[in-house]
Amino acid sequence: MSSKEILWQLLNIFRGSFLTINNSFELILQILAWAKLSVNEELPPNLRLSQGSKPNTSELLLDSFNKLSEYSKLSENKVAFENITPIVSTVPSNEIVTALDFALDAAQNKLLDHFDISEELYISVLSEKGLFIPKEVIEVMSSLAGNLEGKSVYCPYDTFCLIAHHVSEYGGKPSVEIPWRSPIPRLINILTSSNVHMVIGDPLRQPSLLNEAELYKFDTSIAFPPFGTKVDIEVVNKDLFNRFEEKTSSGSVLTLRHIIAQTKEKAVIALPSSILFGRGVEHTLRKNLLLSELIEAVINMPPALLPFTPIPFSILVLNIRSKSSTVRFVNGAAEKFSTKAGRNRTKLVNWESLIETFQNSNDEALTANVPIKEILKNDANLEVCRYLLPPKQKVIKNLFSKSVTRKLKELVKFLRPSKLFPQSESEGTLALELSILDFPDYGYLRKPHGREVLLSPSILNSKEKESFLCPGDIIIATKGSAGKIAIISDDVPPPGPNAWVVNQSCLIMRSTKDIDPRVLFIYLCSKVGQTLLASIISEATVPLIQLNQLKELDIIVSNVEETKSIIRTFEEQVQIQSEINALNKKLEHLSKVHWFL
Repeated sequence: MSSKEILWQLLNIFRGSFLTINNSFELILQILAWAKLSVNEELPPNLRLSQGSKPNTSELLLDSFNKLSEYSKLSENKVAFENITPIVSTVPSNEIVTALDFALDAAQNKLLDHFDISEELYISVLSEKGLFIPKEVIEVMSSLAGNLEGKSVYCPYDTFCLIAHHVSEYGGKPSVEIPWRSPIPRLINILTSSNVHMVIGDPLRQPSLLNEAELYKFDTSIAFPPFGTKVDIEVVNKDLFNRFEEKTSSGSVLTLRHIIAQTKEKAVIALPSSILFGRGVEHTLRKNLLLSELIEAVINMPPALLPFTPIPFSILVLNIRSKSSTVRFVNGAAEKFSTKAGRNRTKLVNWESLIETFQNSNDEALTANVPIKEILKNDANLEVCRYLLPPKQKVIKNLFSKSVTRKLKELVKFLRPSKLFPQSESEGTLALELSILDFPDYGYLRKPHGREVLLSPSILNSKEKESFLCPGDIIIATKGSAGKIAIISDDVPPPGPNAWVVNQSCLIMRSTKDIDPRVLFIYLCSKVGQTLLASIISEATVPLIQLNQLKELDIIVSNVEETKSIIRTFEEQVQIQSEINALNKKLEHLSKVHWFL
């Protein structure tokens, strides 16, 4: 019988009680741990579970667990049997006896000798207790850390000791620091026969792993901290260990700084991908790490790997001891490294091949070694997609070498949308706000179906007047449907009441005399243009194009004859689209000829 079957059998025993599935699981682990310790004779006879000495009521079971929690030779694992009164007191006696018999039988038949908790159980039972990390991701992170034999390894926030147990299997000496008290990590410690050192402490607010009032320095750190947490700024102001260079409430930034302060050699950290391109303190952090030559590698991971969050993440490898003037970027999100695992999840596959790629591959579509100077010129952006050359990018690079190019910022003026006026105001300028749904596949955007919005009554006398759409303006979606393009026709209303404006997820690009807007529109809508735009879409939960990267987009400049040809193509598209619209209207009319209500 497998560990999974044992756990499900015990869960079924307690199905009739008033326990939540989380509480049932906790009690089951405690019973199994007691049975294993008893059969392995790791407890004195008076504390062992046996057929002749078995509690048959919740009160007696509670008394047994209390005695176990006071048994000094269990050392740190004593916590596994603490604070269970609310759980045990509601369990019927017959269920307790049945569960104890089953657990003791499993232990005596050595079914607990190679205990393992399946991913399915972690996800279904422990969803509220912490972040679950797939085994394959842990394999990758451990391999990136290098040889762990005999190394001290720091594993903060490792709620279920998933990383720590893996480190232990590879001969490392893991230490786990978690900011909440729970018996589950200790129970897993007992059941998997691991020897993981665990402390209760908040790594940011009040770190517990110290050496004579200083942070203990571990050889290696492997960490998967919680994503999206905010920390009281007082944590930075009152820091006694001089860890934080950025004054911020970002939990990800502060945790990264803390791990660096607690590591001697190498740190492997999973971080939300937004850290790789964000502005503000994220940018300051990246720049500082680059200038300090601490970043060894960045590996982006396939989307939807984690069961409880859609947030994309990447793995950052920091080498504190051996600094480097280059950063290695690896595309771990390539198709060969993932497969579908249900409707909304993917599973990491071929992780050994991913490590081989990291270590040895020269494939420009998968890896790149980029000088730090170049990364700093690119706004210290650490997104992997910025530095790799997939097959299409290679073709474009070759095309650029044979063409005259200019930066987009040299050819257009970028305009942001106007801020909306509260609808509750009695005065203001009415305008029609375009929706992304109005963007046609070809030709001009002519008749939007957007919503009426209210703008400031003073907009016509301010610089914001420029945000009214004009003929030839090109609109680009920079958030959500990032990269989608539209061009405004000549019959757009003039600036003023009932004029057109764009919503907050778009930017306006107004061409200079150096390029015809129709040519630029065709270029941006082309395979080349869309490939370039796709390469600057940030790997965030909501796709995003940052203005500073959009400005640097390379635009091929056409000669006079090419320009005329492109404009003819555009006008032909407009004509065909007009004919399609007319035919659609005719079809709509015909659909109403018979039996129309």
